[in-house]
Amino acid sequence: MMKISRIFLTITLVLFCDSAILPQNSNTVYNVLDYGVINDGKILTTDSINKLILECSNNGGGIVRFPHGTYLSGTIRLQNNVTLQLDFGAIILGAENNIGAYESAEENPWDEYQDFGHSHFQNGLIVGIEVENVNIIGQGVINGGGITDRNVVPDGGGDKAISLKHSKNILIDGVRIEQGGHFAIIATGCDTLTIRNIQIYTPRDGMNIIASTEVLVENCFVEAVLHDEKSHIEEGDDAIALKSDYSLGYARLSENITIRDCVIRSGGANAFQIGSETAGDFKNIRVENIIILGAEKAGIGMTTNDGAVLDGIYINNITMRRVATPLFIHTSQRLRTPEKVTPGQFKNIVIKNVTAKDVYGYLKHRGPWTATISGIKEFPVDNVTLENIHIIYKGIDAGDWEEINPKDPLRSYTPRSMERRPAYGFYLRHAVNVSMKNVYLEFENEDSRPAIYASDIIDFTIDNVYADRPARLDFDIFLEGVTGFKSYNSEKLIIQTERE
Repeated sequence: MMKISRIFLTITLVLFCDSAILPQNSNTVYNVLDYGVINDGKILTTDSINKLILECSNNGGGIVRFPHGTYLSGTIRLQNNVTLQLDFGAIILGAENNIGAYESAEENPWDEYQDFGHSHFQNGLIVGIEVENVNIIGQGVINGGGITDRNVVPDGGGDKAISLKHSKNILIDGVRIEQGGHFAIIATGCDTLTIRNIQIYTPRDGMNIIASTEVLVENCFVEAVLHDEKSHIEEGDDAIALKSDYSLGYARLSENITIRDCVIRSGGANAFQIGSETAGDFKNIRVENIIILGAEKAGIGMTTNDGAVLDGIYINNITMRRVATPLFIHTSQRLRTPEKVTPGQFKNIVIKNVTAKDVYGYLKHRGPWTATISGIKEFPVDNVTLENIHIIYKGIDAGDWEEINPKDPLRSYTPRSMERRPAYGFYLRHAVNVSMKNVYLEFENEDSRPAIYASDIIDFTIDNVYADRPARLDFDIFLEGVTGFKSYNSEKLIIQTERE
């Protein structure tokens, strides 16, 4: 499956590359080899590249072309109306981290509200700050080389492959990113950003799209996996994450974001994630046609931790396997922001046509964690539709389900921090207007818990729901503090409302 997906994506990338949308700016081409840029992979050529990019921009823009060869560089500064075109066989290679090749991290008075990597943008391999009409296209490779994937970055060292801040009209198309550092792509406060037809192989985060609007990510392969010396998966990070932190000094809206037709994999975290940084609100998020090959946390993880309201999330046609939990929607009260805010809330979520199998945490034997929708009593998850969902769990003997009581409220935001749930299929708490239609829950091995546990739910409807029943139980769904429960076409399910 893995090899087939990669081959298919590679063919697709080659087909799309020739028809990539070229920039609207001047078509003047600047061949870097004609301007003293060295491509032997040994001589640092940062200054020559930056001089040429600036000249191109000052002349009205154009295409800075990198022919076949390896270009050893520190921080490359993007400029307005400039396209970087990496030909097949061209490699931009990041210099070692201990020679001062990268710009120093700028000061940020708000850095206590997010991790170091989120707070600084200058210390990257390719950097665009307050730029417009910029494109990175072609069939070449951006290899982070010496940049670090750790949270501690030496002065003059780098920790991200492509770093964008306060920029607009950006296109990244066709390239391959390897060893992306902490972030292969981080884009904060950007508007009209398109990322398509790219491949990412990196040990930490693949894409972090933060506090940005009008974003399209399509036809990408992202593997956020750290391998050991024998090529075994050791850990990793989020493959594609949407966030809204406080690195800009204010909470900024994330709106009109579409992610579609991608194959993604996380080694030690989430495949697709909203959070954990959630200072600004999210509106109109669409995730469609995604193949998830693995995730040590959640295949689809969405958390609001710092006061954000997430309103209008549509997720459709997702296939996943080897995930520790298929779905995790959770509200916490971390509130990591200088402003006095109330906890956030989820509103108007549609999740349909999802298939998950081989649900287990293979890397560190976490889970399997039950698919979860968990609000806060005063801020319930509001209006959730689950339709055409099929999940096959490994099944475990979790002991007496009545003795399992997840913490409430829970300050943390990871699936494992909630520990065991008192159901194997879905755990629901603090929500309003929840609908399940055509939902099938199965286990490979005998489980000891009911299929669904719902607590403090107002208006809960099931329609054509099927669930494997543990041999030791004589019911399938446990309801606790649920009002307005309705059941259609689910006659084989037995409901229990009191603990024995």
